[in-house]
Amino acid sequence: MTTIYEAVKYAMTLQSDIKIWIHSESNLKPIANGSTTNKIAREIKILLHLTNIRLACIRAYVGHPGNEMADSLAKTVITTAGVSILQVPLPRCNVKSQFTEWAMKECQDQWDLNVVGRSTYDVLPKVSLKPEGWQRELTIFVSGHGTFSVYLKRIARHPEKNCACG
Repeated sequence: MTTIYEAVKYAMTLQSDIKIWIHSESNLKPIANGSTTNKIAREIKILLHLTNIRLACIRAYVGHPGNEMADSLAKTVITTAGVSILQVPLPRCNVKSQFTEWAMKECQDQWDLNVVGRSTYDVLPKVSLKPEGWQRELTIFVSGHGTFSVYLKRIARHPEKNCACG
């Protein structure tokens, strides 16, 4: 998508009718879509609206001299020293998935090393974003957090841990 954006920006400097051939139809769809969330695709659409530049899809590289020359020039440029590096922002969905992956790993590491909650850990050793679907009573029993005399004694709500009431 970034290469299309750069090609359109360059074509704008030529100030003539230009058709840019792209080998990937999947890159053209977000540009044509009016409600895309892809920032680069929206910018390309704005640039195309202001100019006489058109984008079209070409099905295959082989047998198209212009495409083969462009391929050859691109390979030459990327292997040449002194090429400037283009910073491309990550899409929001990638950032969210990477953050979620990192957070889940951190939670799992803490859950593995924690010394409390081991009765729950024995039943649920893996951290997950999906609920287990347990009934309230089962959750209370497994976690030990309920009206059990041992738990009530531990949190200073009852004087004894062994009594007839619980």
